[in-house]
Amino acid sequence: MVCTRNRGLYNVVVHGFAFMALFTAFQTSGGFQTTVLKDIMGDNQLGTESLAIIYAVFALGNFISPIVVHYIGARPSMFLGGIGYALFIGSILTLNKALILSASALLGLSAAIIWTAQGNYITENTLPNNRAQYTGIFWAQLQSSLLIGNLMLYFIVHGDTVSRETALFFYRILFGVAVGGTLLFLLTRKPPPKNKNNEGVPAVNSDADSSRNERETVKSVASIFKSTFRLLVEADMVMLSVAIMYSGAALTYWSGVYPTLIGDTFQPKDIGLSGIIVGCAEILGGITLGRLGKATSNSWVVIVGLFAHAAAYFLIYFNYRSNTIDPHPPRMA
Repeated sequence: MVCTRNRGLYNVVVHGFAFMALFTAFQTSGGFQTTVLKDIMGDNQLGTESLAIIYAVFALGNFISPIVVHYIGARPSMFLGGIGYALFIGSILTLNKALILSASALLGLSAAIIWTAQGNYITENTLPNNRAQYTGIFWAQLQSSLLIGNLMLYFIVHGDTVSRETALFFYRILFGVAVGGTLLFLLTRKPPPKNKNNEGVPAVNSDADSSRNERETVKSVASIFKSTFRLLVEADMVMLSVAIMYSGAALTYWSGVYPTLIGDTFQPKDIGLSGIIVGCAEILGGITLGRLGKATSNSWVVIVGLFAHAAAYFLIYFNYRSNTIDPHPPRMA
């Protein structure tokens, strides 16, 4: 039994391990699936189509995910979202295009729900004086998923192409990891109660408070759509949307397009090596840029990040020009 004092930390760590497992499966699959589906199904576009559907539905699903989380709560929402991730990994085992694309749409909606719930849950389990520390613990767990999944990929997959047997064996492992991550959400507990000052001590609820909360629930659900669309047209959000769209484009390239080029040019297992390097860089960047933000301002973090992106894109372009990376290399016999 977890005492009230330590329940917040317990919940953060347990749901962090759940996310670590889910994204060990999903992020590894995201960089690998285009190569796999091309090699064992002969469909060059299926992996890309799947990722496009995932992120398109993810974007649209964020308009309704707050309502889902509001009605059923953060913990059930995370469990429900985890099921969507596991079903998507399982759909690839079927090698059925219709099922894979349908599961991609389900995953997009699940992603919107699970991330909305995650933000809500970590807020409920933290206080202003420990929120940064607990959030850092969660992100360290999440970023480690890139290392774990891609290490498995690097040591399991061999050869110039991915065989059917190897691919199915690897995706069975990913499916088991995703199911395990989903089940971990069942081990989370209700957030520790807080009083009106947000202190982690039991709060007293009267019948009048309960009645008022029920009325506020009805009003808040009705106002979610209004507040969402009202936020979209605010000047700050319009300017921020440019950065958000760029972030989405960059994520699409490095997580889906670039790993496929690496797999085509070298060997599929080198996708794992690329993912390991990216994971190490993300962890190192999170540590160093976090300290830079504290020492200076968040503006400098953005500037450093933009220069790092520019350097990365220049090196990729240089590799294109020097034919180090060829989108259509000849396969070895």
